[in-house]
Amino acid sequence: MKILLVNAIDERDVFNAPHLGLGYIAAYARTHGGFTDIVITETNPLEALERVKPDVVGITVVSQNYDIAKAVAKRAKELGAITVVGGVHITLLPFSLDPSMDIGVISEGEATFLEILQVIEKHAYDIQQLKEVRGIVLWNEQRKVVFTGKRELLPEVDSLPYPARDLIDYHEWSSIATMFTSRGCPFNCVFCSSTRIWEKVRYHSPEYVINEIKYLVDTYDTKHVTFNDDLFIANPRRAIRIADLIVEEGLHDRVTFNMSCRANLVTDEVAAALKRMGTELVSMGLESGSPTVLKFAKGPHVTVEDNGRAINTLKKHGIRAHGTFIIGFPIDTHETVMETYQFIKKSKLDSFEVYILAPMPGTPIWDYALARGLVSNSGDMNWSEIAHRNEYDFMEKTTLTENLSKNEIYALYNRFVIERKKRKALHMMKNAFRHPYRIPLFVKNRFKPVEATLYH
Repeated sequence: MKILLVNAIDERDVFNAPHLGLGYIAAYARTHGGFTDIVITETNPLEALERVKPDVVGITVVSQNYDIAKAVAKRAKELGAITVVGGVHITLLPFSLDPSMDIGVISEGEATFLEILQVIEKHAYDIQQLKEVRGIVLWNEQRKVVFTGKRELLPEVDSLPYPARDLIDYHEWSSIATMFTSRGCPFNCVFCSSTRIWEKVRYHSPEYVINEIKYLVDTYDTKHVTFNDDLFIANPRRAIRIADLIVEEGLHDRVTFNMSCRANLVTDEVAAALKRMGTELVSMGLESGSPTVLKFAKGPHVTVEDNGRAINTLKKHGIRAHGTFIIGFPIDTHETVMETYQFIKKSKLDSFEVYILAPMPGTPIWDYALARGLVSNSGDMNWSEIAHRNEYDFMEKTTLTENLSKNEIYALYNRFVIERKKRKALHMMKNAFRHPYRIPLFVKNRFKPVEATLYH
């Protein structure tokens, strides 16, 4: 059985790193099911369909790229493949399953996708047999979307094999690797959909994490690792234990690290441990410099003062601080957005990104937009309207603030862009000086030619 796994992305976006989710899916199917004829693609999916001629196509997609996924699935069906969609979008809006998609995988996909493959291998596309697979949606005999029931999450994430990086053309990225050490986040920010997918946070053991780092170093000569967890220090004691093991194994002399942290969890003890293990940069979702807007976005447990204190603590320990911010919340005004701008100007952040709020399915912000008729749960919505992309097509995007027009939001956004470019240029020069091996990969992916065949 030939299997093609596709990450449905908009290729106008900067390509930051391979999608490890597909790597986990492939590794699990290969290790536990013996399926070895697997191809993964993140670019030119239509060409890959023609070349591979797969029996099954698995597509992972976020909501803003759902129209792209539908185009891939439609062509796959025309070529006779069985189409399976997974990822954030179908998990949160399962009944938006497109007619071009035979099956939707809800939530964690490894065991579910393997069971789907096993059914297809024995029975081809048999609706009655597939209805026995927990954790999917599919079209029944009356062409209605039905849900087969909840599948429990894997009890031990240490049971997962490492993602199949050999199928992701990973050697190109080998010096700058990515990995996960946990699944889930204990917090519920109003705008974040990823935290709605998982019922709880599950952690790889520190020993599992260290062994995967060793594998990357030994197999790919990896020099830098970015932990892609929602929140690496969600359990500070575990994070400190990982840092201690990295030092004990001498990996701090061979590898540097980046990760995401939450500002109110950044203490001197945590920052010292992160520095000890070789952390170069910590990214924090700081969201707003307005106390009112920050409370709306993240609840009462983190403050603007916490954000400033976290930046200073990281800088004190010699760790570069990166912040992400969002403007355009429903309660935002010109004054609150400028509070964020002034916070950034006065801060010691090395770099930052700012986004205009987009409603993501499964979140309170989505419900807010849904109640106002700005979005729809149906599959025929124009999903590109909720993309976080501000550099192009901005006037077509959905905005949510009640106090600012699109033109006013965009004018404010551009003030942040000017400041961001200044800091980013300095950050890139420093990074190039420290790590010249990163320059060719950055240039290739920043300035690659792009075809727009799937955008519309």
